[in-house]
Amino acid sequence: METTSAKSPLSNYKNTAIIVGVVVVVAFLIVRIVRAVQKANEYNNVANDPAARLAFLIRQACNPWGSIGGISAIDIDGTDETELFALATQVKDLNAVRTSYKKQFSEELLDRLAAELSRESLDRWLNLAGGSNATPAPIANKSLVYAKQAAPMYDATDSTKVVKTLQNGELAGTYVRQLGVRHSNGQTYQYIEVTYTDWWVLTFKAWIRKDFVKIA
Repeated sequence: METTSAKSPLSNYKNTAIIVGVVVVVAFLIVRIVRAVQKANEYNNVANDPAARLAFLIRQACNPWGSIGGISAIDIDGTDETELFALATQVKDLNAVRTSYKKQFSEELLDRLAAELSRESLDRWLNLAGGSNATPAPIANKSLVYAKQAAPMYDATDSTKVVKTLQNGELAGTYVRQLGVRHSNGQTYQYIEVTYTDWWVLTFKAWIRKDFVKIA
């Protein structure tokens, strides 16, 4: 007489867990694809208006997940602070960006930023975006330096060596000091010395032209 062994409850549980896991992953990927297409379409609608484009990108940095099932996840999905600070360096007219943000999202930009950032980070963002009433003096080993255009960064021990080329909005490093450097043409330019970390653990010093950066 042939006998068959029944599957154990543990085996059934494992199979169910695998199926559920696969379904969750597939659903997540579908949502990501749909959201990417949605973001691209939304961006195309504002791409030709600088203020509207920045307002839209700032919202994305505040709301990386977008909406889930038509419901905004803005209060639970964290904040892309690196992107927010990079965008701040691109702001030419903060009032225009604020107006466009309110028109697109029915809330005040500064209220949203206050909800996403610490007080210190908000002050830094406003300083970069030109929304601060006064530009504070940079603080050594604390203030951060951002490129406001594509700019070379030179090795502090060999000013002929470019260690990296920064892009608009990219973090150069932490402010150390300001210094004048005489070029071969006889002109003296103001540079900012920064410390930056490479390979996650090693800290280096570099120079970047003062007129190529914003400090906050």
